[in-house]
Amino acid sequence: RVAQVVASGLRGSTELKRTAGRLYESFREWTEQECLAQEALRRGLDGLSSVQRRMEPWRDAYLAAMMKSRLYDGISVSDAEVHAYVNSLDSSWSVPVVQVRELKTGSMRELGEAFGELEEGASFKEVVERYSIDPIARERGGLTDFFSIAERPPVGEIAWQLDIGERFGPLQDSTSVYLFEVVAKNSQALEDDSARFTQARKELVTMTRKRKLNLYLAQAGSQQGFEIYDERLARLTVSAIPMLAYRFLGFGGRMFVVPFVEREIEWLNVEPPQETIVP
Repeated sequence: RVAQVVASGLRGSTELKRTAGRLYESFREWTEQECLAQEALRRGLDGLSSVQRRMEPWRDAYLAAMMKSRLYDGISVSDAEVHAYVNSLDSSWSVPVVQVRELKTGSMRELGEAFGELEEGASFKEVVERYSIDPIARERGGLTDFFSIAERPPVGEIAWQLDIGERFGPLQDSTSVYLFEVVAKNSQALEDDSARFTQARKELVTMTRKRKLNLYLAQAGSQQGFEIYDERLARLTVSAIPMLAYRFLGFGGRMFVVPFVEREIEWLNVEPPQETIVP
């Protein structure tokens, strides 16, 4: 109903009408999911061992995301810490920067269709113009300005590790599912102290967050125990474009079989701290 009201007031704008349509579809999907969840709970399906086994990876993924958010909350660096960090760097220090083309879609289905056209030979720019939900990106063919590899995690860091022309995805944020292609990589000298200081602060916050996460994982691993299967890891092949597996649901919908898993292995070489990272 909210989306219909919004749409009725936007008759003069095609783009806003499309936005209202997507909003309506989201509300409808949320309503259907809630009704199905309530019916499943009424029938006691959540207690079935087969259901619990399939939901366990999702429960772990959501708990891990909540834990990471809690770790990152409140992390900041003082001016003194930023000054110390800048002073520890060489005077010729430059910040690596990258430029990418991004395709942001509203669903994994749309991204899959777009990727299919890329495989058939369509240019990235053409696909962005057809599928992107970002009007500014459509006008620019998805091309971004140069940005530091410390910005827009994890895009900057991943792009710096790829070759020009390589693509990576899918990735997901709160509003879209997206894929990007590396266009250029460069080292950009910081021209003045103000810019240098601002960039150093961003990098230091990123490093502080990563350090805290590694300390927490090292501590949790030490307390709970773990085992690394080096032989299996050595045989594992990972593609930049992962294969997607879906589970078709009995009431007509579908979902991913398992959630996306982020690569977190740096903590293996970190000494567990004595103090408790998270109470």
